[in-house]
Amino acid sequence: MGWRFNRETVRIESDDRNMFVECLVPHHPEVGSEFVLDMGGKKIGFRTADDWQDDTSERLSDGTKIWRFDRVGILVIRWDNETRKPVTLAKEHKFSSREEQDEVLRTFADALAVFDGNRKPDDPASIKARVEFTDRMKACIEAGELLK
Repeated sequence: MGWRFNRETVRIESDDRNMFVECLVPHHPEVGSEFVLDMGGKKIGFRTADDWQDDTSERLSDGTKIWRFDRVGILVIRWDNETRKPVTLAKEHKFSSREEQDEVLRTFADALAVFDGNRKPDDPASIKARVEFTDRMKACIEAGELLK
């Protein structure tokens, strides 16, 4: 599946218009980067760290962005300025099987490969990025803690 970053919507869009990733500005400046993967209505929240000082994402010397995630399946809420109310973008999520978990994590990693954090890239084709998980998150995934 093809993915591309749309800087007007601040989304990573796929060939399937029902699948996309919202790239969010953290609702509190203290937290790491947040994203919501929408897979045809199933919305899953991701965060690099609960505290921005614990965010281990980095940019390598060759320009590659490494997104390191410590939270998967999280509640993501944003303030809606028009309605003046909080809006839930993603609820807490547990996967029904390892297959579903692996598919979602793979899809998310594929999508983020086209976004290096620059919301106005000069040359989208030159973007290099990849997803990794913190050691704590890897242990949670392996132990089945993200499963129902």
